[in-house]
Amino acid sequence: MPMCATTQGDESLREALPQYQVDYREKLSDDSAVRWTDRLTPDGTWAGNLYQFYLRVIQRLSADLKPPFQLDRDLFRKGETVVHEAIREALVNALIHADYQGRGGVVVEKYRDRLEFSNPGSLLVSCFQPHDSEQNEHRSLHTSASSLHTASSSLHTVPSSLHKDADSLQNDMRSKNSLQGLEQLAAAVNPSARRLPEETEQLIMRLCHGRWLSRRQLAELLQRNPESIRARFLNPMVAHGYLRLRYPETPNRADQAYTTDLMGQAEN
Repeated sequence: MPMCATTQGDESLREALPQYQVDYREKLSDDSAVRWTDRLTPDGTWAGNLYQFYLRVIQRLSADLKPPFQLDRDLFRKGETVVHEAIREALVNALIHADYQGRGGVVVEKYRDRLEFSNPGSLLVSCFQPHDSEQNEHRSLHTSASSLHTASSSLHTVPSSLHKDADSLQNDMRSKNSLQGLEQLAAAVNPSARRLPEETEQLIMRLCHGRWLSRRQLAELLQRNPESIRARFLNPMVAHGYLRLRYPETPNRADQAYTTDLMGQAEN
């Protein structure tokens, strides 16, 4: 590259970023009087932009690394190792995350036993925010732990009503197992035939005997409208004691179910 073009590019870069500075220092001598054995910094002999700096420095950093003889999956010899990758990533991060309007510039130093990368810049947040975020994380973890403890404790205080419904749940299982029998029982009555209300009541009681059935299940078995069955049969039968509600405290529940009340039948 001609000297005049390189100088003009360097001047343009410094006009835009007066604090811009990149510096590579190689310190491989045991003599303390030798400040460096090699140095690369914009001096007008090369274009001092980041790309040119990266190309020159990465070669110097990896010059002493001898890759072992290894073949990749395609049986080609590998040209680099994980150490090469680590050095390349460190250099790229130092260049990308630098504040080129800050002081000091990007400095890369190579010693016999280590590599050092430094760049100007600061956090994008105040120095207090990381500490506050850490405290918030601790509080969140504490809150989560307390919630887990509360949930664990609640398992030991299960409402007794759940235990009371254990028999009902078992009846539900038996009801599912005998669903085919219920369908056969309901199909034995011709839905197109005109039945007396007393006959329909007897059929509902037989279907609900020993099991819980919702109005939708009864409507499907009897091939009738669910609301019509509830208004015409289920509510009066509950009022007269022929049927018992599964949830008597909330009679209008959508999942309300019915079963026969043998005591009520005996009294009537």
